[in-house]
Amino acid sequence: MDRPCITWGPLEKIFIGAIVTSCEDEVRITMPEGETAANRSDVELLYDGLPEPVDLDIDPGARMLYRTDRGDPPRGNTVNRAPLDVSAGKRGAPEIGFDHLMEGIGLALEPRGGRMFVTDLGGSIYSANLDGTNRQTLQIALGNLSGIAYVDVAATSGGASAAAPQKRTPAQNDSCGTRISKTRQ
Repeated sequence: MDRPCITWGPLEKIFIGAIVTSCEDEVRITMPEGETAANRSDVELLYDGLPEPVDLDIDPGARMLYRTDRGDPPRGNTVNRAPLDVSAGKRGAPEIGFDHLMEGIGLALEPRGGRMFVTDLGGSIYSANLDGTNRQTLQIALGNLSGIAYVDVAATSGGASAAAPQKRTPAQNDSCGTRISKTRQ
């Protein structure tokens, strides 16, 4: 890209508690000439007045936006999802797919397997189907977790034989940024 871009974040008051998009799903840092943060023509406001959105992920095949929210219940401490392709003015409230988190913060999707992985500041790691069903607690009381990443690690072997399949597992960062990854065979 020839100009710096951001995808979402609290850069100015207008972005706090709001998820935004432009025609290229990014907001240009350079302000269009003659416009202000409040009246930008290159920004479409998707949702406003959200409790405290933290992490975003997209299921590109289903064209769904997922986000964690650490704000107050009933809409906060949740994972929400909403379709990306609904026209302005016709968007309903995002669907809550996962609730009762303790300051929900981290989110990673595994669209091929139909799963999401979620962390909270209470130190728990959860998984669920993308629609929120089949919720499982994977770990508890690990300390303050600030995020999670999902990595599909393929098994490798020496020689020409095929790689042995491995179960997919979430990879996470602990509160100090140390990479933790567990692979089960």
